[in-house]
Amino acid sequence: MSKAQTNENTGLAMDYLSQRNIPQLFEALMTGLIINRPDDHIAYLMKSLEQYKNKNNKQPLAWNAFVERENGLDNTSTSKTKRQLKPDSIPQSKREEKPKIQDRPRSSKSGEDIKNILQGKPIIFVGGGPGSGKRTQCEKMVAKYGFTHLSAGDLIREVTQDSSTEKGRYFNEAMSQGKLISTEDILGLLKDAIYKNANKASGFLINGFPRRVEQGIQFEQDVARCDFLIYFDVSDEIMTERLVKRGETSDRIDDNEETVHKRLVTFHQETQPILGYYGKQGKLITIDTNRKPDEIFEDVSYELGKIVKQQPV
Repeated sequence: MSKAQTNENTGLAMDYLSQRNIPQLFEALMTGLIINRPDDHIAYLMKSLEQYKNKNNKQPLAWNAFVERENGLDNTSTSKTKRQLKPDSIPQSKREEKPKIQDRPRSSKSGEDIKNILQGKPIIFVGGGPGSGKRTQCEKMVAKYGFTHLSAGDLIREVTQDSSTEKGRYFNEAMSQGKLISTEDILGLLKDAIYKNANKASGFLINGFPRRVEQGIQFEQDVARCDFLIYFDVSDEIMTERLVKRGETSDRIDDNEETVHKRLVTFHQETQPILGYYGKQGKLITIDTNRKPDEIFEDVSYELGKIVKQQPV
């Protein structure tokens, strides 16, 4: 089959899925399963599909369409989840494979030490797809509110650059073995970074973490309580346009339309359950980022103004 025929077939397949809202349907079903955790998952799926079939199934489907609501409230209410996920409830096959390395470096600070020093300092998770502009908004929040911005990816890259330290050797060896960095290891880096900056920071922005619900749960158990999640919402079309445009001037090989599409599918599969989880706790702030950065930050400042005080500059 020629490359042109392959591209044509791929395009037809994508059109088929898009016209029938199939990605949104699977996304909504998976979110419903993870949040509701029904005893009879087959019956739940059949009921949800029947519910969708009886409606106008050509209309866009919300990611939380099959999440059960309590007392008629929507997912951004303060109602609690009926059964919150625990790390032990996640199948072993879904967890990260920990590198088989001796003497795993531990965080030097206990959870109680951190929780005591963080009193009155908000912990804010920051989410958003690739190209959503969340890093730009984080920079603005740091400048205005005195927050410390921590990125899980940046922390890993930083520690691997110094192989003279115990942690540097550990993470380099893990990556050289092709292993995923475990949640436990990422939490150790975040915990140390938070403690290091706790005295001077008025709060923390945790960017790029959690990627799964169980990671957020473990963070709150082992590190500190998350006050809320700010999610920068932008359409897939705009994210694709931004990333492809960036790819024209950057050396990043993943900034092309086909790869961006795959990244967005993965992003939605990971992210939507997180939004449902924090939304049901009343901890979700969604910001529309289909606008200019300054206009977006006006909304960010309005929401943060309800919770935190601006730091003197």
